Amino acid sequence: MSASHPLQNYDERRRAQRHRCLRMARCVFNHEQSDLEVTLRNLSDTGARISGDELICLPEAFELHIHDGFGGFEMRKVRRVWMTGQAAGLEFVA
Repeated sequence: MSASHPLQNYDERRRAQRHRCLRMARCVFNHEQSDLEVTLRNLSDTGARISGDELICLPEAFELHIHDGFGGFEMRKVRRVWMTGQAAGLEFVA
């Protein structure tokens, strides 16, 4: 009998495979009056993990503008699922 790694079971529960990345993004909220620069760390078809210094000020729902590195960005509506210290997990919403 072999014991499975605790994170292995967590990964099996994911709805979509995540991919590591290191891209700039901007959280836009408060009727586009407020924004916060963050770093996109993981990305999947269903959500993302971001990191930043002042995530405590993020509302539960906002827009995530993911920079493409060429001056453009992709806008996704998101919902904050979890937050610990300087990282947060986001779910894409329709």
